[in-house]
Amino acid sequence: DIRPDLYEKWSKSGTAFRKNVYAPTGGRSLLMRSNDNGRTWTQPLTLVNTSGDDRHPVITELSDGTLVCGFFVVDNWYGYDAPPPGRNKNSRAFSIRSTDGGNTWSKPLELPSPFKYYDRMCSDLVLLPNGSLLFPTYGMDKWEKPTDMGLYRSDDGAKSWYFVSRLKSSIKEIDEPAICLAEDNTLVMISRPDGEVAFSKDEGVTWTKPQSFGVKIVAPNLIKLKNGLLVCIFGWNETGGIQIMWSEDNAYTWTVPAADRGFKIDDITYCYANGCELPDGSIYIVYYDPQGTQIRTAIMAIRVKIREDRCGIDILPVDTKVESKKEDISNDTLDVDAL
Repeated sequence: DIRPDLYEKWSKSGTAFRKNVYAPTGGRSLLMRSNDNGRTWTQPLTLVNTSGDDRHPVITELSDGTLVCGFFVVDNWYGYDAPPPGRNKNSRAFSIRSTDGGNTWSKPLELPSPFKYYDRMCSDLVLLPNGSLLFPTYGMDKWEKPTDMGLYRSDDGAKSWYFVSRLKSSIKEIDEPAICLAEDNTLVMISRPDGEVAFSKDEGVTWTKPQSFGVKIVAPNLIKLKNGLLVCIFGWNETGGIQIMWSEDNAYTWTVPAADRGFKIDDITYCYANGCELPDGSIYIVYYDPQGTQIRTAIMAIRVKIREDRCGIDILPVDTKVESKKEDISNDTLDVDAL
């Protein structure tokens, strides 16, 4: 449900909205598993399928083995300040839990949002040393208003959540924020579109004023490596594609090849990516390629390693330790070719 004049404007700009598409519940979120560091994957199974459009699930493991998944649900209406009759808020953030390794999941629990128009999320959840969880979102109160970061906390393993803080941009908006606990136990936040960075010394209750360091980014993903490096994987506003940069001083300065960009990973795809550190210190990254103006998409995987001198990256085979021939792989796995 798009306001008619807005639909015409977006259509002329090439935005991928189409009429006469029957999709009563929008998208669903899927789960796959790999037991060989991402070389092969099981076929996807439904993780969550609500009555809305389920997006961007991220999973965090607690110390007792409980899995917590955060995601958001879109009701797919645009251009109005209030929901059309019979509709929910434009987007809402939820969590689900699993105590059996992800085989079964609890019913979705909605976060207690103060935002009136929408809540969305992009970042991983953050597990604090005391076992509490932080869940960053970005929300706004009216259509076409700047987005702010909203931060939620759970002290009981995601059985309940409460609102902690709201952070406004010092430039325009805090969109798609990512947060991470740095080596000095400071919380770091970085956001789209201006690469603004902010810090919190009290677990997100208060924040420093966000400041940009010059790189415009999309959908950042923050990872703290075992060696203490803070890594940011992101889309680059200028061309799209996936890039990476890192900090050796807990996000106060960043290593980049030029003042306005990071190190190139893949410049022919769109810009949403998440990564994790593998046992050998390399980073496994998944992202997607919206082929055909997002009519047909493909999930991509790549492995990179920051060089020992920390002045660049190497693109590696997805997994050199696994030697599997295609004819030996069973029908229920998907093979990711070495890149």
